[in-house]
Amino acid sequence: MNFKPWGGVTSPNLHNPELFRYLIHVDSGFNDPEVTSKRFFTDNISSINNPFRLSAQRRHWNDKPEQPPYISASLIDPQHRNLFVGGKHGLIIEAPREGILATSPTDILTASVKIHDKALILESNELLEATAEERYNEVVIRPELIVVRAIAYLNSAIYSHHLDGPSLEELERVSRSLSLPLIML
Repeated sequence: MNFKPWGGVTSPNLHNPELFRYLIHVDSGFNDPEVTSKRFFTDNISSINNPFRLSAQRRHWNDKPEQPPYISASLIDPQHRNLFVGGKHGLIIEAPREGILATSPTDILTASVKIHDKALILESNELLEATAEERYNEVVIRPELIVVRAIAYLNSAIYSHHLDGPSLEELERVSRSLSLPLIML
């Protein structure tokens, strides 16, 4: 897929720990001790690559079955490092502007509300300016337009008490097995 990524995101190949911007998808799968890190990443990559599968997964908990498939992510930079549910790891993704369904400087509660055509979409600079440093923002994206670029590990997430997650060594193994770079933030 060839497109200009929304958000002025940094290519993981050009990572600079003092100057970066990434769109990171986090899942709460590590609340379940049965979910291994390899399964977390392969399931999420598979869902992103197969919107029908994602739609079927969402039906079991989403009371709005008419909701289109979506992926939630957070836009982060050195001043805004918090992720959904206090995640310390996730997938660095890219999507074109037309793939962005909604943005918010706080949690949109996508499982509870219907995303519609007239949803607010802030530009990336506006979104980061409106996001409190101790909170996370939410970007809602159409999964069929997403490209997975890397695995992220945040060792400084403020809300990291929610999820223990995998060890760094486990993430390194998963990144090698999926041929994705591991970016330390």
